Amino acid sequence: MRHIATICAASLALFATNGDNLIGAGAQSRALAGSGLAAYLDSESIFLNPSAIIRAQNATLDLGLTLFVPEVYAKAGTTWHKSRADFETIPYAGYVAPIDEHSAFGVGLFSVSGMGVEYDAPELAKMRTKLRYGKLTAAYAWSWGDLALGLGVSLAYGDLLIFADMGGMKVGGDRDYDLAPSLTASISYSPGPLTFALVYTSKTDLSYKGVYDFDYVGTPDTLDLTQPSEVAAGVAYENGSLLLALDLRRIYWSDAKGYREFGWKDQRVAAFGARYSFTPHFQASIGASFADSPLEEFADSNQAFFNIVGFPAISKRHYSCGISWQRGKGTIRLAYVHSPKEHIAAYGMEATNEQNSLTVGFGWRF
Repeated sequence: MRHIATICAASLALFATNGDNLIGAGAQSRALAGSGLAAYLDSESIFLNPSAIIRAQNATLDLGLTLFVPEVYAKAGTTWHKSRADFETIPYAGYVAPIDEHSAFGVGLFSVSGMGVEYDAPELAKMRTKLRYGKLTAAYAWSWGDLALGLGVSLAYGDLLIFADMGGMKVGGDRDYDLAPSLTASISYSPGPLTFALVYTSKTDLSYKGVYDFDYVGTPDTLDLTQPSEVAAGVAYENGSLLLALDLRRIYWSDAKGYREFGWKDQRVAAFGARYSFTPHFQASIGASFADSPLEEFADSNQAFFNIVGFPAISKRHYSCGISWQRGKGTIRLAYVHSPKEHIAAYGMEATNEQNSLTVGFGWRF
């Protein structure tokens, strides 16, 4: 039964294309569908690519909030049921500033995941889950000519709730949290209008105590779950008013504790984005992101139940757009991301998942 719970938590993480992370870090990167790794996106670069903050010309404070609206339906019989966990708010904040012409620093708090399901139907075990995951990151970057190196040191926070009613026996329901360190190292090279970037993020070991009675013996158990390491490469072209960005990412689920035991495959993600400045004070962005699923098949009906009914990890496409207005030292940004409906079925169970989100951000240059 511990295996079932691990699959449960793993599937929840994949409500967003990039594992636990939502598409992008804030309004700018979300408007580009999560691309822009090689571009400078103010304090969002603390999370995406620490070496990019070397391009900061002024101290900048960013604050924002993502309104995340998933529409998840599941069926284990003849009737479709809608998850009542259909709204989540996900904040972020960041500050970045140059130290001198060769170095810069930043600090950011990014709530990169906020999701879950809630059903009231007995045939769906009245399943209710909640996972939140965020990072407090301090970053430093330094440069030599066109080459820049960056390092981000993070304190990751995760909390998890799992509840199910197994034919009158209620198990789980106690939330637990954990803290763990994480590192991000990156390098950028900017010859002219092109910038190339490579980023590595270490895995993060988290442990949730007493969250669920996996063996159904009356004693809550501990769930160990490792957020996987990632390698990402990006290229950006910036020339006057135009930005074009392409990112490629690989997420190493097969090397993550709790995921690898259940056959999770490494995930590939590709993201594209474009931004155009119509005036010095107004910009518009578009983007698209595509990923394959790390879960290719189900070993048995129990595994299928927790993945299909509990947490259908089937969102693979994201399309985005965004705008920003600058007035004086302040900038207001809006980003909209849509993930089209996906469908999955196995062992007599079905689920659909469609997502929409709106991010509102405010930036202030000092």
